[in-house]
Amino acid sequence: MIRKKWLTACGIVVFWLISMMCQAVSVIYDNTWSDAYGQVLERSVFSLDECTGHDDYIMELFTDTDVTAMEAYDIQAAVLQKSTHYSYYWYPHYMATVVLAVSDDCPYDITGWHSLQTMPVSVCILSSRPQYFFSIQAMSYGLGRDVSGQLAVQALKKIHEESRFQLDTLTGFNIMQPYRNRPAAQVYVLYDYQARQWQRRGAPIHIVVPHEGTLAFQKGLLSKTPLVVDDAALAERLDDAAYRTEPMEGAVRISDLESFFVGADSISHQMLFHVFHVYEKNVLTGTNNMLWYMAALFVTILWGCRLRRHVIQPRMRNAYAYLTLALCGWILLRIYKLMLPGYAVDWMRWSWYGYYLFFGLLVSLIVWIGYMASQPDWHPDCPPWLRLLFSYNLVLAVLVCANDIHQWAFILPVIAADADSHHVNGPLYYLLAVSYGVEFLVVNFWLCYASWKQHVQRSFRLILPFLCCLFYGGYIVGYLMKIPFCHISELVFTTVLWTLIWLEVAMRIRIIPTNEGYIEFFRQSRLAIQLCDDSGRVAYASRDIDNLPLEDMEIQTMPIRGGWVRWYRDVRQLRQQKSKLSLVAQALERSYRLLRREEEIQRQVIHQEVSRRIYAELEQVISSKRERIAAYMKALQSMKPGIEADAIVSRLNVMVCYLKKRCILLLRGKEKGILEIRELSLAVSESQHYMTVAGLRGMATVRLSGTIPDKAALFLYDMFEEIGEASIAHQEPYWICHFSETGRAWTLSVMLEDRPEESDWLPRALAGGILPSPLIYDRLEYGRRLTVSVGKESYHD
Repeated sequence: MIRKKWLTACGIVVFWLISMMCQAVSVIYDNTWSDAYGQVLERSVFSLDECTGHDDYIMELFTDTDVTAMEAYDIQAAVLQKSTHYSYYWYPHYMATVVLAVSDDCPYDITGWHSLQTMPVSVCILSSRPQYFFSIQAMSYGLGRDVSGQLAVQALKKIHEESRFQLDTLTGFNIMQPYRNRPAAQVYVLYDYQARQWQRRGAPIHIVVPHEGTLAFQKGLLSKTPLVVDDAALAERLDDAAYRTEPMEGAVRISDLESFFVGADSISHQMLFHVFHVYEKNVLTGTNNMLWYMAALFVTILWGCRLRRHVIQPRMRNAYAYLTLALCGWILLRIYKLMLPGYAVDWMRWSWYGYYLFFGLLVSLIVWIGYMASQPDWHPDCPPWLRLLFSYNLVLAVLVCANDIHQWAFILPVIAADADSHHVNGPLYYLLAVSYGVEFLVVNFWLCYASWKQHVQRSFRLILPFLCCLFYGGYIVGYLMKIPFCHISELVFTTVLWTLIWLEVAMRIRIIPTNEGYIEFFRQSRLAIQLCDDSGRVAYASRDIDNLPLEDMEIQTMPIRGGWVRWYRDVRQLRQQKSKLSLVAQALERSYRLLRREEEIQRQVIHQEVSRRIYAELEQVISSKRERIAAYMKALQSMKPGIEADAIVSRLNVMVCYLKKRCILLLRGKEKGILEIRELSLAVSESQHYMTVAGLRGMATVRLSGTIPDKAALFLYDMFEEIGEASIAHQEPYWICHFSETGRAWTLSVMLEDRPEESDWLPRALAGGILPSPLIYDRLEYGRRLTVSVGKESYHD
């Protein structure tokens, strides 16, 4: 018996030692697709304490808990091994290549990424991260060897605008329900092993490796402790479960990890902003929205407390406090929506519905404030009909919050992420908008009518609350119609601002009873004050008014309930200061008139000087042609009508046209020192017309643009005229003039026909005139050319 007990004890010890030697580790991996990888690990390598997880939070669980190992990508393993102080052990097992899973009944030949853009097929990408990012980067790599994701986002934007793109949250791949084995889209972007596993389950798809290229990632276990792995057995099991240890043909592995991770970080924002339009551009785009909303929250609290402090009725003070809390709650809800991650589209949509709950609260509180302000009782009770109205407002708001059930307020698109920018307003939305708008207008009319009836304020000021309604109503209509000026604004900001402005206006024009008058009374209580009743009898006087110098007193009155208050203020010192200021003002006015007179005289002198200089230049222009005109006139006196007389008249017309246009250009250019090219072109055109009549046929083209200094324009026009008159005098039959511009000069080029017997008359004719510094005269095969250039550097300031 003793020996048997010893044998039993030894057996228990040996069993315990064997159990201690076995690997029992905690492993997490992505099992949302299938449990194949976990089954392979459990059957072939070691026993698992835990093997579950999801790509979205596997890394967080691994780093923040006591999990031993996790399924990871090679790039994740590389980053962790380099950037941490702990030792991690990497065991690569299989390859994941991004491929296209094309439905067998797809009528199009899908060959790669470009096919998804050009062919009308529906495309689906898994929303599980980081596979979602890696798939988009693989698409971007195939489209342009770029892993930033920008090219893929542009392509997916086009596909999404054609209603061919969707995200799948893996619910469509539940193999426990056979009717879901058929793909919901014609093309899925998957890993190769996922597509093969789907094929094994009977899905009618075939795998296409994009011919433009794709990315492949190695996956395996990243462990905090060394693991004993039977590689041969594991490889055999993985092969049976549709896993491959080599990437598919045409796939490449990432080498630049830094660029890859930088691109992955921006993909979520790119997709939400450019493809799904979750965040639309507004006036705060690109700024720190949180800072602006925290500032708005602070201003709303201060402004609301100030307004509440000026209200008389106790219940109205409570209503102001509730309204301020509602505005602050709306701002906090907006802040909460901005803090939500991009993938929380449901929470974003529900927080968006919550806006209308605050709309209902604000309208109900404004109606309650308007009712109390119009009642003579300082503690009015809420009538049943008003409670029914409040219930109606809140029921409308609650129905909007339950829009996902009935979609009476907003008809949402198929993709929930597009709800903010692509929804359609339903009948409930318009019912809510009309109801709230009518209630707000009725409150304004109610308050203004009560104020007008009691003669509290001047009638023309009662239009101010209606102007606030008009501006805010126009803004809401513009926001619904997506007018750019209104649509880029922040609805919460604008509504909060206009609510506070309306309350401020209502308080300033006193259609809501406030204690501003009483505050002003106590502020001026140090003065001589009289309290009078409605009949004018003085009920209280702080000082003896009869002994005051009334001629030096300023009298002010203010109506109060049951009478009015009158106070007297000594303004002798103010009048003395006013008289001194009046003398100073008179002195300043005289100085101002003298300075104005001086400036006027200076302008007259400058004008006369400029006029004299212009007249001198005009006289110089006319005198340059005076002798020639006199010679022509003298010849005409002794000449009989005929061809020669007509020729002289034509030359006179040429010179007269030149003088007229020269004067016009001179006067136009003196104003600013520059001339428009149009003025020079008109002058050249008219002169060319008269030269054609005089016998010099041809053409003159002005290939200049913009403006030109007046001196350069006048010089070119003078040279054009001189060359033209000389050509007419030498009976040249045809010429071509061309005004052009280079980077350094303005150029006049004149082309004449080749006449060997008189080839040198043009330089001799210009020798006595104004010669430019660069004048080029040369003979070409087809004629003679004279080129005149005016350098631009001489006209620069």
